Order: sequence, then C-alpha cells, then structure tokens
Amino acid sequence: MAQGGGTTDGVSAREELVHQARLFGIGKADAQRHAVTALAAFDLGEYADRLCRTYSGGQRRRWTSPWA
Repeated sequence: MAQGGGTTDGVSAREELVHQARLFGIGKADAQRHAVTALAAFDLGEYADRLCRTYSGGQRRRWTSPWA
C-alpha cells in the first residue's frame, strides 16, 4: 500500500477536512463541526493541528476524505 494519501502536505488535518467539506458544498460552520467528528473517528485528534507532511505512513493511510 502506498504511504501517501489524499492529504495536502502544507496544511493540518483540521484545515484539510474543512477544505474538502467546503468543496462538497458544506457550509463553513458545518464543515468545522464535521471535521471534529471525523478527526475523532480516524483517531487523529492529537494530530489535528499538525501539518499533514509530518504524519507517518500509517497515519496517512488512515486519512481519507469522509466526503469522497
């Protein structure tokens, strides 16, 4: 399995989730609420504000847009 994923290296998981939700037409406030839920579901809460490029391969594999 590839180590990369659907993340953008220069943003945090929280920012990436909000951005992807917005691309799917979800309003900003709802996107922010959904990001909190998704971070918990993927067990990434402690990494929420770390840049995606700092994640291990395993953390990247767990990360996929819940809206895709």
